[in-house]
Amino acid sequence: MVFFAVLLWQDYRANKNPRALETLLAYNIADTLNLETLMHMAYNLKLRDTPFTGSHQLQVPKPPVVPFTPDPKTIERIRRQYGHWGC
Repeated sequence: MVFFAVLLWQDYRANKNPRALETLLAYNIADTLNLETLMHMAYNLKLRDTPFTGSHQLQVPKPPVVPFTPDPKTIERIRRQYGHWGC
């Protein structure tokens, strides 16, 4: 999926496609938010091996609203153009 982000950026730069940029921003924000959630989950799982599981557990944050929306038509067009390399 990382290479797909590069293809979105290239599409935006080459074609001035604002939907490609919007999709890329949505992807990047979702990726960042998921890392925060995964960190909390990993911490809580590791905490189970300690006597502090009841007192030091982190609450998994609720994800904020992402202000960008991926464009399905742009995604499909790039997937068709690049085949499996775009995924």
